[in-house]
Amino acid sequence: MKNKIIITFALFLISITLGNLLVHWLGRWGVLITSFVFIPFDFIIRCYIHELYRGKKLYYLLFGIITLGAIATYIVNHDAKNIALGSVTGFAIASLAGSLFYQFSIKQIPLIKVNGSDIIALIVDSIIFQMIAFNSIVWAVTSWQIAVKILGGLLWYYILIYKLNFINKLKSSNHETN
Repeated sequence: MKNKIIITFALFLISITLGNLLVHWLGRWGVLITSFVFIPFDFIIRCYIHELYRGKKLYYLLFGIITLGAIATYIVNHDAKNIALGSVTGFAIASLAGSLFYQFSIKQIPLIKVNGSDIIALIVDSIIFQMIAFNSIVWAVTSWQIAVKILGGLLWYYILIYKLNFINKLKSSNHETN
């Protein structure tokens, strides 16, 4: 079980960092690629982490890993500091918004709690990230970004939750962390 946790956090961190760097290299429209692949993956993984941890520990861990992603982005490329700052701020606020929904719907089926929390988080992240990373919002890009994130989120949901059955496998491992 400990290996699953380490792998989960490593994937989360790598995904944040690669997504940030891709946006830096490709600019505002690079957000669309990141929005389909990396961001929805991170939000699905966040739901998985929700099943592992509860309470303050959950929020400290999520904020810590998000901050590490921003720091890693900055270390790899100092010119990406606005992307890193937009990422950490967007992810932190979006994770809080998504986490609140997830906690309130924790007893719901994964389809509701995962996708509902992800849609809320994806919208919040898109708006905040654009404002900080690019000092403005281009609503055409933001609208496309939200739509692409939702499609990517549904794809990752299908792969990770439906096909690989992450959450149910985790629950059956009898691991409880508080």
